[in-house]
Amino acid sequence: MFIAPAFIVVVAVLAVPLAYARFWPVRIGRPRLFLGIALAAGVLLAGGAIVWSVSVLRGAGVAGGAVAAPAVVATVLRNRFGVAGLFAFVVEYLLCRILHTLLGQGPGTPRGGA
Repeated sequence: MFIAPAFIVVVAVLAVPLAYARFWPVRIGRPRLFLGIALAAGVLLAGGAIVWSVSVLRGAGVAGGAVAAPAVVATVLRNRFGVAGLFAFVVEYLLCRILHTLLGQGPGTPRGGA
């Protein structure tokens, strides 16, 4: 129940800088530096999103007191993983845009441009 959504969050967040560097219509001035920074930030961002998603389980269990029904917990976890994944995806995209601006545009014309 926890592995697949967490894996999807990590893959989606790490796919953003790879797709941005490879398929975006503009060139990145220093692609290795861009990917190094963006992928490292993506791992941290995905980790934070996953920790926030499963934080709802804190206090649950034998010593936690009252526990909701398993179906309710599963629904809450699914919703939290969705929100965390979307938030992490958007923040990673914004980080890529900021890094692209800071690192500058590469030599030549934009990809697909004349």
